[in-house]
Amino acid sequence: MYICKNCGKEFLTIKSYAGHMSGHSRKPVLSKKEILKVDKKHICKFCDKEYPSGPLLGNHTRLCKLNPKYDDIICKMKLASKNRKPISVKTRVSISEGLKLAHKEGRAWNIGMSRWNNKHSYPEKFFAEVINNEFNDKNFTQEYSIGIYSLDFAWVHKKKVIEIDGDQHQRFIEYKDRDVRKDELLVNEGWQVLRIIWKDMYKNTKLEIQKCKEFIDDINFDHEKYIHLKNIESENELEIKLNKEKAKQVIKDTEIKNIELLKEKLSLSKIEFSKFGWVGKAALIINVHPSYVNRWMKKHMLEFYDKKCFKKIKLR
Repeated sequence: MYICKNCGKEFLTIKSYAGHMSGHSRKPVLSKKEILKVDKKHICKFCDKEYPSGPLLGNHTRLCKLNPKYDDIICKMKLASKNRKPISVKTRVSISEGLKLAHKEGRAWNIGMSRWNNKHSYPEKFFAEVINNEFNDKNFTQEYSIGIYSLDFAWVHKKKVIEIDGDQHQRFIEYKDRDVRKDELLVNEGWQVLRIIWKDMYKNTKLEIQKCKEFIDDINFDHEKYIHLKNIESENELEIKLNKEKAKQVIKDTEIKNIELLKEKLSLSKIEFSKFGWVGKAALIINVHPSYVNRWMKKHMLEFYDKKCFKKIKLR
């Protein structure tokens, strides 16, 4: 008789006893529910961002800007959107009839009237926090309505408005025309309007906050001063961009010169390219791994590679 030390079971043969003991030494098999309960870290291999689930990580890695295939994916998406079939006449008619019905029943979405149903954008949330933390006068009203329009941030007791404009206000004519009509109405009603472009707030946060504070507090507000400062900063940004482009061009020129020197070294070397074994010798001159030599030769010395270099014949 063979008795297990762990659980006290008895076995007649040594084979059954050994099999039972090996089962004790194995790791416990987890069920699907237990596997899901185990905390797994879903980290992007390109930017090291962590996500709570695998699907979210998959969506991010596909469109991650550090992904080397990012440009190809975007091109494919653009081509797919271009190749989509146009909407048929029947669907257009059905959509228009549905919208007409919605207008009659009062269910239609309308600019200016249904703004209360929408959530605040990130720039509006950000600026609301800025007011609460930085401003002296915090007695403002968000989404204050005048006519069919709603004001982003209104100081009603001072009749002053700050509007936060996103990128759509700069690109689309409809938005521009609507902003002009809105400003005309406010000026006629005796309001003062200051429009802040979100890109400027994002780039020069301190400067834009200072401008808004001076506008609300009436501390010698001079709009032209800030325009001049913005022009100076834009000029500095242009200089930085030009310097970066020059540096990139210098790097490219040096790479081209190095490649030309390597070509000369290979052409003047005593390597017998027509015989087997030339790859290892060429790798020492080019300073790359032997597995990349053929690729390098095809890229930079294609004619020389086709005419003079020995190639392995692939047997099928």
